[in-house]
Amino acid sequence: MEHIQDKIFYHIRVVTTKEIPFSLSKTYTFGKKLNNYYSFYESMSNQTIPQLANEYIRYAQEMIFEEMRQKDFPSLPSRKTCLWLIPNSENLSQALVFWFKQMYNPTMSSLKILKFSCTGNIHYANQKYLTLNINDVKLLREDAVKYWQGDNASCDNIDTEVLFEGTAKVIEIRDPFTINF
Repeated sequence: MEHIQDKIFYHIRVVTTKEIPFSLSKTYTFGKKLNNYYSFYESMSNQTIPQLANEYIRYAQEMIFEEMRQKDFPSLPSRKTCLWLIPNSENLSQALVFWFKQMYNPTMSSLKILKFSCTGNIHYANQKYLTLNINDVKLLREDAVKYWQGDNASCDNIDTEVLFEGTAKVIEIRDPFTINF
């Protein structure tokens, strides 16, 4: 875990009709309540049986990752309450494209790119360890340990995600389609 002060990061936000949008120049606190990703699991509805089955498998994976964090890495930010960020690196454009492709769904309301000035605690992790594996719980636990150890994670890897808890001030809001990738 690393403590940061006024460091710049980016976040791709799914804008829904259910939430209050972020406001420019406003400061927000993360790490105290369930984030939108985990809140989804509290009220999964309007899903087909195959979609529900996939989401429950993903939820079980998330629970194993959280169990391993609490057991072996309790000081790291939780995936349940964190804000996911993208490092401000020389590969930022490629990282934004990578994460946009991971998150984009044509049924979504819209996506926004937020630029934050962050103060708090971060953990760098490689999302490749989150590849859904339903065949072997032992391998899933091993992947969780690698994720929490930060294996193959660095600011320069486009598939590195940053888990953040602390305060973040919105300093820019952009439409992803206005950025020259």
